[in-house]
Amino acid sequence: MSYYLAGTMHVTDPSWQQEYGAKMSELLARHGGQVLASGTPDQFEGITPQPSRLVVPCFDSKAVAQAWYDDPDNQHLVRLRQTGATFELFGAAAI
Repeated sequence: MSYYLAGTMHVTDPSWQQEYGAKMSELLARHGGQVLASGTPDQFEGITPQPSRLVVPCFDSKAVAQAWYDDPDNQHLVRLRQTGATFELFGAAAI
C-alpha cells in the first residue's frame, strides 16, 4: 500500500538548498520514492503560518519511507537543511 509523506518548511537561509535539492532527488529515487507535489503552498484554511514550501513524496510502503528517512545520506541532508530551515514531516498510508 502506498505511503505518503507531507512536509512543511519555513526557510530562513536558502544557502543550503542547491546541494540539498541535487542530492535529495537521487536519494528519493534510490528508495523508489517520487515527489507528487512541491512548491509554495496555498492556504485554504487555518491559522498556522503558511510555510515557505510544501513537499509530498510517496513511497511503496511505510517501511520503505522509514528506510529512506533513516538512510545515513538522508541524515546528512537533514542536518544540512537544519542550517537554514525548520521542517515538519508527517506520514500516512493511502486509503
